[in-house]
Amino acid sequence: VLAVGLGFLVSWFINQAAGNVNKVLKAVADGDLTQRLIITSDDEIGEILAAFNLTINSLQSIVSGMSEFSRSIFAEAESLKHTAEDLNKMTSDVNSQSNEAAAATEEASQKIKNIADATIQVSTQISQVSAASEEGSTSLKKIETSTEEVSGNLHTVASGAEEMSRS
Repeated sequence: VLAVGLGFLVSWFINQAAGNVNKVLKAVADGDLTQRLIITSDDEIGEILAAFNLTINSLQSIVSGMSEFSRSIFAEAESLKHTAEDLNKMTSDVNSQSNEAAAATEEASQKIKNIADATIQVSTQISQVSAASEEGSTSLKKIETSTEEVSGNLHTVASGAEEMSRS
């Protein structure tokens, strides 16, 4: 009877310890890394439970580090997002300014073309005026020659008339 009672008592302690281990391990599996096993002995079972607690501590440290790393990555991603938005705005502004500069350059080019066309027209008109001046100069020379001839003829007529009046 004593052996049966002792066996029953040992069995009850083992079941209690196993139930405690099962409860804590299920909580850890569900993500609760704050749970720890209760160690009631210094034997091999106590050492196994202490090793489980150390494993849970390591897991909690790893998960905490990963969580911190994730927050850091998220913060950097947000920062990069804002930087990308700023760069996109700057690119848009540069594009707009480039388009404005291109339009101004096109306008200036058109004005330069208009000035060049007007210069060609003025040059053509100067050539026409020069040609007309040459024609006028030639005509004036002919008139001068004709006037000299007429003057010479008048001089001859006047000399002839003077001579006739003397006679």
